[in-house]
Amino acid sequence: MSLAMNIDTTINPSPHQASSMARGRQLNQEGLALRRAGDLAGAEAKDLEAIRVKEAAFGSSHITTAISYNSLGEVYIRMGRLDDAERYLNLALAVREKIGMRNDLAGTRDNLAQVYEMRGDLQKAKEYRRGSEDAMCCGNYNSIFQHADWKRHKAYCQPSP
Repeated sequence: MSLAMNIDTTINPSPHQASSMARGRQLNQEGLALRRAGDLAGAEAKDLEAIRVKEAAFGSSHITTAISYNSLGEVYIRMGRLDDAERYLNLALAVREKIGMRNDLAGTRDNLAQVYEMRGDLQKAKEYRRGSEDAMCCGNYNSIFQHADWKRHKAYCQPSP
């Protein structure tokens, strides 16, 4: 799906797409609430259902589908299911790189970096955080300044000499 088609179906969706977008958004919100409440299995089920709804209406290369891929990847990180997290985060990354939404792209790259940190591959984590423009990114949503997350990754996220 081209970028123009991606934007067009978001701005001017068919009735089926509009309904699917609303349903997918609702499922993602329910999944987020379950994740925050600690019900990761429930969050996984909601995110998987959101993906099915969005893929059927928009395909796998649409921005709204990427949101669900990323959300499910975050659930899998919390569950310790790193292979599943990596799979869905890479799906989100591919869409977000194509579309070029920098903030969303930085968040997905940071999520992938967390996967590699958990595996002990700190060099790969650093590469993902650097991105393509040699700019570090951190997706800690609890602090707009990201100071809260600095202790976790400062040792390997400092710029190279």
